[in-house]
Amino acid sequence: MTDKTFVMIIEAAMEDARRMDAPLSVRLKTVADKVRELSPDFADIVDRPVARLAGNGAGMSAPRPGDAKAPFLLPSSRSANGCPNSSNTVRISGATSSKRRPMVGA
Repeated sequence: MTDKTFVMIIEAAMEDARRMDAPLSVRLKTVADKVRELSPDFADIVDRPVARLAGNGAGMSAPRPGDAKAPFLLPSSRSANGCPNSSNTVRISGATSSKRRPMVGA
């Protein structure tokens, strides 16, 4: 059996992270930890621009959970008349359900 390459190991870590039932931050940390374990020098190179983004407040203006969202429209491939779906309604139990409820902040 041949040894796995760096790329193969990172791809496996990314696939594991995709399958995790965890917040994105936890999944990304899982991949970052694997990179750091395999190549601290490479991890440091990646950490520098991430630290710069964080230092400049990247993402700070993004909506937080529970914040009101600006109204928007989504295309509807299931609508007979081609009318878009409004952000004022969302599906409760999946794509095949017709039950709808108002969105938070709508």
